[in-house]
Amino acid sequence: MRKEIYQSFKTKIKRAAVACGLMTSFTAGGVLTVSHQDQVPSKIHNYQQQPLDESGTMTVMSANIAGNRGRNFFFPHDLLPPLPVLNNEISVHGQQALEELIAKENISVACMQEIEQRRSENWTLTDQTAEIADHTQLKNYVFDPNIRTHFLGLFYFRDGNAIISSAPLQYSQREELEPYRSFGASTLIDPITGTKGVLHAAVNYKNSAIHFLCTHLSNWEMTVIGEEREQELEGLFSYAAKITQLTQQPVIIMGDLNTLPEDKAWQYIADLAIYHGVNVNCGLQFLGNDDQGQRLATYLGFVTLEELGENNTRKNNGKYIDYICTVNHPHNALNVAVTSLRPVHDINYSDHVPVIAEIAVSYHDQ
Repeated sequence: MRKEIYQSFKTKIKRAAVACGLMTSFTAGGVLTVSHQDQVPSKIHNYQQQPLDESGTMTVMSANIAGNRGRNFFFPHDLLPPLPVLNNEISVHGQQALEELIAKENISVACMQEIEQRRSENWTLTDQTAEIADHTQLKNYVFDPNIRTHFLGLFYFRDGNAIISSAPLQYSQREELEPYRSFGASTLIDPITGTKGVLHAAVNYKNSAIHFLCTHLSNWEMTVIGEEREQELEGLFSYAAKITQLTQQPVIIMGDLNTLPEDKAWQYIADLAIYHGVNVNCGLQFLGNDDQGQRLATYLGFVTLEELGENNTRKNNGKYIDYICTVNHPHNALNVAVTSLRPVHDINYSDHVPVIAEIAVSYHDQ
């Protein structure tokens, strides 16, 4: 036990030393850095009181929209000032196509990753979450930035996760994934590019509630950074298991997990589910194939600004990395289950495609 405490203490000291070193070097260079690592709940915006459809089914969507307002999405572009020569024109076609899809598919709850709050060239605030809520039936939302530290140009840019719902959100919280990870590459770059976290919100359903977790895990290769993404994945599902055990209510996980279905990390998740006594299902039995028999992907690769909102001509590559998973405890009265699952390949929404799932909601005798 003493050894474990000592190792944990050493890790925390290392992280603190690196963070201090980074901040000291940046400040010494004349750059102002302001931390806002306050772990207060993200602010909920409820503008519609319509409850979830209690017919027993609902449709949910997860989408990494990667700046589909037209921003060139690459690093270190995000650290540069908002000048026209850098940002190019703002094309709303990708976002408009996404809003039309939300309406067409009658989505009840959506989880968005890489969604933005940004200052434009005239310093007007562009809030994508608020815009999507205003233009669709999903009038209630909560946004949580991954960038928790103001650095360089990040005074004008926030990138993060959002949960957008047709029903009022009753609760919100951010769960940091940093405590689940060992010292690695992200420890060095998180102060600049943002930390990985889980946005947690709950929606009432009859006399109970359904909990939604929205996240975007690291896209570094695990072999490069000491299985960091694997640790984040375990932390995510451990947190979900804890929620369903403590609240006796089901959990739906949605997000870009940057993990293929055949990855070894899923065996750890299966073992973790057994350990916690919960049932985990990501609906992969419903995932279809293309005409060549290849699994439908959710990541198709780069799309130009001009192609956003246009018909998709990119080839399917089988890279399924965006998930919608359910976590239930067998003793809970309310359960959720994926009954259909499909990536949407029709339009260029971003470098990813949205994934839509039908969810069955049912009660059973305890």
